[in-house]
Amino acid sequence: MKLLLAFVLCVLTCQLSVSGFTLQFTGNSEVIKELIEPLTLKCSFQILDDQEMEKSTTQSIYIFHETKGFIATLSKDQPLVTTNLEINSTSVEGELYYNVSKDSYLQITWQNPTSSESGKYFCGAHVQNSKEKSESFGRMLTITVERPTFDDLLKNVVGIKKQTEENRKRLQSNEQRIKSIEENFRSNLIDLNIFKDKLIKFEEGSSNSQTEWMREIYKDMNNQVLKNANTQVFLWQHLNVTNSTLSALTNPLFLASTRYNGTLYLLSNARLINNSLLAQEICELLGGYLVEVNTRNEFDFLRNFLKSVKSPPESVYTGGTDEDHEGYWINRFSQTPMKTFWASHQPDDGSLAQHCQTFWQKYDWYMDDLECVHKPNSDSTVGFMCEIQK
Repeated sequence: MKLLLAFVLCVLTCQLSVSGFTLQFTGNSEVIKELIEPLTLKCSFQILDDQEMEKSTTQSIYIFHETKGFIATLSKDQPLVTTNLEINSTSVEGELYYNVSKDSYLQITWQNPTSSESGKYFCGAHVQNSKEKSESFGRMLTITVERPTFDDLLKNVVGIKKQTEENRKRLQSNEQRIKSIEENFRSNLIDLNIFKDKLIKFEEGSSNSQTEWMREIYKDMNNQVLKNANTQVFLWQHLNVTNSTLSALTNPLFLASTRYNGTLYLLSNARLINNSLLAQEICELLGGYLVEVNTRNEFDFLRNFLKSVKSPPESVYTGGTDEDHEGYWINRFSQTPMKTFWASHQPDDGSLAQHCQTFWQKYDWYMDDLECVHKPNSDSTVGFMCEIQK
């Protein structure tokens, strides 16, 4: 009782703001509807950033009820919050900082308060000032927890019903997304098996050097990197996975661009493949196709993307080809006439078998023609770029 009288005396004599210190005591509302509205009280204490106060330390902070006594306390000697409340019906949190770095605080929330929570509440803090003298500060709030009216109960029931319906719809949406992801995984597994069969057949007719490259792809596929890449593209399309996450998950096989008009571009690792037909197969496996450059703005975007890449392939396959008709260039996937952004004096059909279009680093990433199956050597690296529309 003496402690309470001393505390009340402090409340009457100590102000909210004293030179060097600030104490705040707030509630979410002074009038609470019993059982249907939460009650939150927060007591916070700040040591101001003042040279005279920099050696002051917060010793303790607490919340006190006029009839129930101490509700919760936090002290330097006991850094964990202590409370006499039922844990199931309330949540208590707090942090004690001993200097000006952050505000010390103590917060209590009753999820379903009853009339017994009505009354006067006191927020208090003990501080040791720069002169090593103890000081006490206090504030008071009066809270009324009243019985809800029929209209209050009706409004609460309507709110609960609305929230339940929203949760049901959200659950159905999440279930559908999960189902779609599962179906996509199964589809990817089938596609991977088909693609592996194609690689096996391709290996049988390949040179030793080409076979070694196929083994590298096989190794990556066995590690399910391609499968993960496909899945992450799906997640990007449907669940808004960030580009940085996508890049991290698809490496080391691909580097993802930023989005351009809702489209994602994946640049392959130079060692992955040097065959444009197989490159197209991989892009389709990922839900896209070899990049088709349709406008100047898209071309400039892709050039800037390639310039930003550290150690890119020297040549990068696009979907452009004149395999079916010499000199008549079309996009392999869409079978549409190709927009031309050739480098100077290109295409030149230099080896008389250059029927596939590439970006070429040597010409500042303007277009060049190249063999559709490029022989790997130490002087040249070839990659490809997939275009994946959202």
